[in-house]
Amino acid sequence: MAKPELEDGYTQIEHEVLEKLARTSLAPNQWRVLIFIIRKTCGWHKEVDYIANFQIVEGTGLCKAVVSRCLKGLSDLQLITRKGKSIGFQKDWEKWGELAESSTPEKLAIP
Repeated sequence: MAKPELEDGYTQIEHEVLEKLARTSLAPNQWRVLIFIIRKTCGWHKEVDYIANFQIVEGTGLCKAVVSRCLKGLSDLQLITRKGKSIGFQKDWEKWGELAESSTPEKLAIP
């Protein structure tokens, strides 16, 4: 049985950012890559980090071609910043590109 403990490490991220991410529609593989990047940056209290593609491949279990496409897609959406192998998570959600937001059920009218 898994017994995760905060003492073993944690990734600190603002509620506002998590709430925006929770309403964001991404492909499953993009989510895997994004979570890995968040872990490698925010998890170590860094804005950016040198993250090689092979690290993402090993960390996500995705093949190199899929990782490359996901990185391009996340970069195009401005969810991540990239300069060579330096990658960071763009926490300023107002800078994110046009993302499909998950639909929310309309409030039911109570008579």
